[in-house]
Amino acid sequence: QGTMQLAFSPDGQSLVGWGYAGARVWDVASGKERPSPKAFQDGLSALAVSPDGKRLAACDRTGKIICWNAATGVELQRIQLPGIASGLSFAPDGRHLATSNSNGTLYILRLPS
Repeated sequence: QGTMQLAFSPDGQSLVGWGYAGARVWDVASGKERPSPKAFQDGLSALAVSPDGKRLAACDRTGKIICWNAATGVELQRIQLPGIASGLSFAPDGRHLATSNSNGTLYILRLPS
């Protein structure tokens, strides 16, 4: 199954894991798993947590980025890149997402509010 990368949300209320098997989100206080999109088929190359901890964005190995609500698992946006993103980062405003791509390009995506 491969390794899983882990990160806490900025507010410390969620723990996010991602890797070959997709993404998983846990509530830190209860230890219970929160819903997350099951649309990722090919493992994840990158994941980012918004500064307020309310949104997550992940890229799979086909270049598909999905943004979703961290508490409910509801998908908010889907974006197809021409290449795989090896890094994702939310801007401090939480409305922009920067990607570092394997083909040497950089995209800054504006997300819905």
